[in-house]
Amino acid sequence: MINFRYLTVFNAVMRHGTVSGAARMLHLSQPAVTKTLHLLEEDLGITLFSRVRGRLQPTPEAELLRVEVERLNGVATSIENLASQLREGHAGKITIAAASTLASSLVARAVSRFHKSWPGVQVHVHAFASREVIRQVVNGLADFAVLDVYTDEAEVEAISLPDGELVCVLQEDHPLAGYESIHVRQLAGARLIAFGDDTRSGLSVREAFRQFDIPFAPSMIVNQTVVACAFASLGLGVALVDSFFLSANLHTNLVARRLEPRIVFQPRILIRRDRPPSHACEALMAELQAES
Repeated sequence: MINFRYLTVFNAVMRHGTVSGAARMLHLSQPAVTKTLHLLEEDLGITLFSRVRGRLQPTPEAELLRVEVERLNGVATSIENLASQLREGHAGKITIAAASTLASSLVARAVSRFHKSWPGVQVHVHAFASREVIRQVVNGLADFAVLDVYTDEAEVEAISLPDGELVCVLQEDHPLAGYESIHVRQLAGARLIAFGDDTRSGLSVREAFRQFDIPFAPSMIVNQTVVACAFASLGLGVALVDSFFLSANLHTNLVARRLEPRIVFQPRILIRRDRPPSHACEALMAELQAES
């Protein structure tokens, strides 16, 4: 493998035509430049310069090499510029897989703050069901994932984010809207919009109702918070959903009230253990962890 430093010295000598000019350009001594040229000739097995009346004269072989060396030097410059852009947030791409609710709330707010410092980084956010979110990060299709359920995948490391909780979302003129918090006993007989038993949220709500011997029979079963809130906005019932989505404020006729007993869940960042994150990824994950 040719030492790239040798090629840099060669290129400088070809540009300036003298050892002294190349030495000044590279901030090297003239003997160092001369020695480097000899080392390059030894590595290549060809003569690059001859002396004519005390001046270096490039050989035909050197002239042919010059074109490729200049092209290589341009590539190296491009790499340096790209690295600088990546450091300063002017280039790069991040792909995130997230649960739909978290993509439109927690992730959206973090990306908004992130772009103030990393304006040139392109962020791809893909919303999926929980199982697909996990598959995306395990298979390396996403740089990291944001999810609100536990996974025991060995390839994945989980980083905890601030807790969230389930709340009651209802129209502002609903009879229960006047309370600061709503106990599950107050929901007996109410029309409810909830997640199914195949979700952690659905099972947790069912268990809370069971503890107080209250029948749990939702009028509507959904699999996304945005859908539950849309139905609640139309007066179809009280939605029992996570609190993160509410910051989006998509439905101005809705209010949120604490649910008692409190049902807490913890979102997590999932990242492959064998795939160190880029500096941009680390910065975006820090914004997610800063959520409160």
